[in-house]
Amino acid sequence: MTELIVGIPLFSGVDLLDVVSAQEPFSFVEQVSAGQHKMTTYLIAQSIELVETSPGGLRVMPDKTFQEINEVDILWIPGGGPVSIETALQDNILLDYIQKLGNYIEQFSKKSSLITSVCTGSLLLAKAGLLNGYKATTHWQFIPCLREFPEVEILEEYNRFVTDCNRITGGGISSGIEEALEIIRIVISDDVSQKVREILEYYPKISEDIPPTENTCNICTGSC
Repeated sequence: MTELIVGIPLFSGVDLLDVVSAQEPFSFVEQVSAGQHKMTTYLIAQSIELVETSPGGLRVMPDKTFQEINEVDILWIPGGGPVSIETALQDNILLDYIQKLGNYIEQFSKKSSLITSVCTGSLLLAKAGLLNGYKATTHWQFIPCLREFPEVEILEEYNRFVTDCNRITGGGISSGIEEALEIIRIVISDDVSQKVREILEYYPKISEDIPPTENTCNICTGSC
């Protein structure tokens, strides 16, 4: 069996769908591959205390602490709303941990080693210096905030997710499902990804409409 470790750092006010849009698709890999592949996802936080998510305040239990997980194959950074992500951007313990896992992946980079985010999680990757020199995206509302990091290349056209080498960044919230399926395709196979899609019954008819645009960052007062 090939096992890949996925790390998802949590913080107060993390978006619930940003977390489960990765955790649930990854959890089906072992089943659909008849035990040949497994993606073990750890929810990681500063302590094993319930973390309140947004919106709605549902609380989740971390699997491990920052001290317990030092190595992952895939780093998935979820985002959050304006208040929670602004607080997270000032959390040096969280940022140092993200940087630590990212640096580990860079050191031992291979086909199955990816640094990824969804929604405003890209701001955390950018703040940790892990998107410098890479193309990236984020939720449409926070594109101006991502522009606060001049070393990150933002694609002007609308993208559900953007892949650049071993960096994958997703747009707004629901795009995490498509991003997770793409990750499964990259690190395992098209066939396994398709079978997970079938279980999820994820066949959205993507509208030709695109989200609105935003010109002002509403969280980075002064600078991110």
